[in-house]
Amino acid sequence: MKHVVKKGTTLLVDGPASVSLLSGKISVLGAPLQISEKLIVREGKRLPLWVKKRVTLELMLGEGASVNEVDEGTVASSWDEAAKEILSLKKPVTVMVVGGMDSGKTSFCTFLVNEAVM
Repeated sequence: MKHVVKKGTTLLVDGPASVSLLSGKISVLGAPLQISEKLIVREGKRLPLWVKKRVTLELMLGEGASVNEVDEGTVASSWDEAAKEILSLKKPVTVMVVGGMDSGKTSFCTFLVNEAVM
């Protein structure tokens, strides 16, 4: 199904699902999604998609999947602050990320890497 989302909105996609960008600009954990690129959201996972310019998406939702629009950013301000602080340190640097199961460790690390290379 095609889905149009306005600029400044976050689309929260709970898997199993796939998302293909047809037009516009969107990022996932700080990394841009390219036109025609397919994003897979595994069952039991959620990905936030930040709409930077009005987008048209092709959504394929599996059983139990959902999509919600929220008028907020996709990244917690604490993540932005931590990334800025870490990236301002003299290189090389080692970072240890700890937390409970499904608390966002991998998502934060993905965001941090994307911020470092962008």
